[in-house]
Amino acid sequence: MKYMARYLIFIPVILLLGCSRSSSCFLCESSNLKIEKIGEHIYKHVSFINYKGNSVGCNGVFSIFGENTVILDSPTDDLATLELLDYIEVNFHPNRIVAISNHFHVDCTRCFKAMLDRGIVIYTYAESIKLMENQALAANLLLIDHHFDMQFNNGEGLVHNRYFGPACTRVNIASYILSDSI
Repeated sequence: MKYMARYLIFIPVILLLGCSRSSSCFLCESSNLKIEKIGEHIYKHVSFINYKGNSVGCNGVFSIFGENTVILDSPTDDLATLELLDYIEVNFHPNRIVAISNHFHVDCTRCFKAMLDRGIVIYTYAESIKLMENQALAANLLLIDHHFDMQFNNGEGLVHNRYFGPACTRVNIASYILSDSI
């Protein structure tokens, strides 16, 4: 509860991540993936999913802390995921990449196999496992309980993960990156 006040700013950030901007602010832009810097250590990745005949952008973020990278939510398809991983490896040369899935929808979980094939450790909320489309991958995931914190680069990066109750889905967790207040 001592961090609750910091999580209150999480809601406006969700709205910020969903806004559209001109393409000039993207560091990387292809038909599959867009990357934009939104904080000192944080980058937004946008990939696309076809929903009822329309291309819909789905947002996630990744944070760079020294030689460590944490990806929050996977892109929507394997090609976008591989582009994201290649971008991270070429531009930041991480020794360690971990991923956290904040809910079970395909815009967060569809590309787990592509990530696991590249040696990325994936964490997800235990309740999300039961609802995932691809149950075969569940054995390869590390489970997050209601409260899970990750520390990177000797404390420079601290990611708080909490389950406050239903949000985007009934088993959605919220992630808060302390160093950037996002």
